[in-house]
Amino acid sequence: FRQAITLDPNFAEAYVGVADSYATLGLYAILPPKEAFLAAKDAASRALEMDDGLAEAHATLGFIHFYYDWDAADAANEFRRALADNPNYAMAHSWYGEALAAMGRYPEAVAEAHRALEDDPLSLIVGSNAGWTLCLAGNEDQGIQILKKTIEIDPGFPRTHFRLGRAYEQKQMYELAISE
Repeated sequence: FRQAITLDPNFAEAYVGVADSYATLGLYAILPPKEAFLAAKDAASRALEMDDGLAEAHATLGFIHFYYDWDAADAANEFRRALADNPNYAMAHSWYGEALAAMGRYPEAVAEAHRALEDDPLSLIVGSNAGWTLCLAGNEDQGIQILKKTIEIDPGFPRTHFRLGRAYEQKQMYELAISE
């Protein structure tokens, strides 16, 4: 993404790539979260300076507001803006679904998770997020099915195994949880 920015400093989508990369590094504490999320916010804001209608940048800001700022209202506003700009952006639906589940708005969360899966059925992170969102909403059996289907796509994706383990733990299926 940095090479793309070097070649074209006005390539807004490359700034979103930088923002998503930093946000992911912060989420998993590969970089100190404060450093990573502030860099992510700067890059997403730069993208929006170039193109305020860029759904991906609004979705990334929603992600940052949710996971770093812990500001559910601003996160929801950014996710809604992203979906207004691009109703088929799977990650915006996916992240919005997780945020809604965290706020206890389960029917809306489940609807967003299903929409994300419809828009990108082969995405590992969308499948993992959707499965976990359904588990949070009390639909553990359906969530487990989605998580297992996601593992079939790529058995080496660790986040899905972690979440499947958590789902089994919720159902008190401890041996299966431990194996995941």
